[in-house]
Amino acid sequence: MVEQMIKAFIIQGCCADTLRYKQYLFSKYNSLNEQEIKDQWSYITELMIITIKSLVPSKHLVGTVVDYKRFQQELKLWNQYRHGSNNLVLNSLNNSITDNYWTDTDESIYARIFPIVVSNTKWDIIKDEIIKNLLYTTGNISDILEALILSKLLFLVMENMKDYNDIISNLKEEIIHFSQKEFLERYDRNLMLNLEIYPSNYNIDFERKKIMLLNILNGMFIDDDFEVLRNTLNILKANIDNNIEVSSFWIMGFKGLIEDIKTDINFKHMAFVENLGGYLFKLRRGRVTPETLEISNYELPDIFSFAVGDKFNHTLLNRCKVIKKEKNANFIISYVQTKTGVYRFFKRVN
Repeated sequence: MVEQMIKAFIIQGCCADTLRYKQYLFSKYNSLNEQEIKDQWSYITELMIITIKSLVPSKHLVGTVVDYKRFQQELKLWNQYRHGSNNLVLNSLNNSITDNYWTDTDESIYARIFPIVVSNTKWDIIKDEIIKNLLYTTGNISDILEALILSKLLFLVMENMKDYNDIISNLKEEIIHFSQKEFLERYDRNLMLNLEIYPSNYNIDFERKKIMLLNILNGMFIDDDFEVLRNTLNILKANIDNNIEVSSFWIMGFKGLIEDIKTDINFKHMAFVENLGGYLFKLRRGRVTPETLEISNYELPDIFSFAVGDKFNHTLLNRCKVIKKEKNANFIISYVQTKTGVYRFFKRVN
């Protein structure tokens, strides 16, 4: 049952992201034909996969944590094959963080918190790992609070809590006891910018956002903040308007989990995605040993140094073969066959 819930979420979420990315590309480049972009998901799913690949069973705790050396190496590689862009992630990756760390919304957080939640069964571990992962790219108070409550909500559902009022009560307790002081003391070293350059009064903004979130949990949808949480609560109450298009990774993933939806759309990587769901279930059940995931030495050759037909080993991609290479005025593009599929790597040349 739990494994099916995980698979339902991940398949529906990735399917929604694929459809959404296709719509985006058609709206931006109306000259594209459908075959050129068939079944291509966006950076949202790519960052979810990176998070999954970076999860390891802890040797000190009964749970799963993020290996940040692996996470950073995966992000460096992702920057050369990504589909779409996320300035907050790229800024953190390139150590070029600006004030938008505090203000911009990071849409990738919903895909990154999902694997951390479902691969663990202890809330304290989930909460700690979620916050550390969020702060890697964003210090936005709304993002942090919403992701925390969505994570707790998913955790409770995975633990088979069914009564809506009980879930809401637990979420309220979580946000009420989420101390600003304890948060800053515990995670100060995880912030990517000094709090002294926060653009307004952090203490006031933090408490104001907590009140706004509590209002939503009390059924008062006064403004447009925390939209993902509001839609998630509607799904939980079986009160969602099916005529409204909700196509984000989290919303459609959660809807699939709650309503046990079977998608009628087959995207080319569905079997791979379903296997990822099975892998997350194994992590949750403690069936993966840390030693099998340890990397003692990273072998990360320059992908663009290889010619068509060349084969090479890569720690993050395993066995690779260059099957096509292109060059234009702006980019070198290399198509690399791996066990999991073909990657299109690109590098700016001017």
